[in-house]
Formats: sequence, structure tokens, C-alpha cells
Amino acid sequence: MESGITNFRENTQPNGNTKYFFYAAIREALTNTVKHTKGTKVMCRITEAGAKMCIEIENDGESPKKPIIEGGGLGNLRRMVQGAGG
Repeated sequence: MESGITNFRENTQPNGNTKYFFYAAIREALTNTVKHTKGTKVMCRITEAGAKMCIEIENDGESPKKPIIEGGGLGNLRRMVQGAGG
């Protein structure tokens, strides 16, 4: 699988908690790309929007044919990010 990450600002790193949330979100997205989309490329963009940081993840795989049901990975990620104020 081909992948890439575009950072929001050179020579800066998010704090420990934020870095962990980003890692978890990207890991979940990569796992879902492999398991559910049959994609071969994935791109992750990390940007700033005012005081907030944003992760955008795209892949070249198929869209789900069934409605997305929030499972353990997405649910845990949503609760973690909401708990951090995101």
C-alpha cells in the first residue's frame, strides 16, 4: 500500500496527548482502508484550523456498499477525541 503524510507545519510536533490521538486516528483509518475498501493508496493531511488541528484521510478504495456501523475502533476513537475537546 502506498501512503503519505503531509504535516501542518515543519519542525513542530503536537503535545503528547494530541500526538497519541493523531496516531490512533491514523492507525484506525489505515486499518479500515485495508479491511473495508480494497484501497491501494491512502493520504493523510494534518492541518491547523485556528486553534484546532485537523486530520483528513483519503483513500482510493471503494465506498462501503452498506451503511457504516460504528464498531469498537471508530466508537473508541470518537469517544477519545470528544473527551479531548475535539
